[in-house]
Amino acid sequence: MKTKHRTASQHKRRHRDDLAVYKTVGRSATAMLTPSEITTCALPVHVGWEAVKTGKGSGRDVRVITEALSICVIAAEEIDPFLEETSISAAQAIYGIAERYARIGRIGVDADALRDIPPALEFYDALLSTATSGQLFGWMERVMQVKGVAQ
Repeated sequence: MKTKHRTASQHKRRHRDDLAVYKTVGRSATAMLTPSEITTCALPVHVGWEAVKTGKGSGRDVRVITEALSICVIAAEEIDPFLEETSISAAQAIYGIAERYARIGRIGVDADALRDIPPALEFYDALLSTATSGQLFGWMERVMQVKGVAQ
């Protein structure tokens, strides 16, 4: 039973830009992100987390959350050990979700993920609102180097 509301909601989800954070930071290195850019960067992550929490997520959602949490881990290394610990535990939780998805083909969230990921997503939001484009670019560059994409 598909209602107009449900169809419209699914339509919005199909047209989000998962790579928005990578496209947004190409400006001046000292410029802060505008509120609309912050929303553009944070929206795919939060929509993906809601989808994963309800069990309706996909590998794409897990990938977007993983990239956001990787940025958090790299940024937290420079900021605070407590934030680093929080980010690492959230990253481990999302890696567990990704592993489970690869193994059985279904998205499932466990208690560790429900406990660890929301604080790390709040940290991601705080990073977006307080960091400059240059800082975000540096963190994303380090994430790519760790992943082996950049040479």
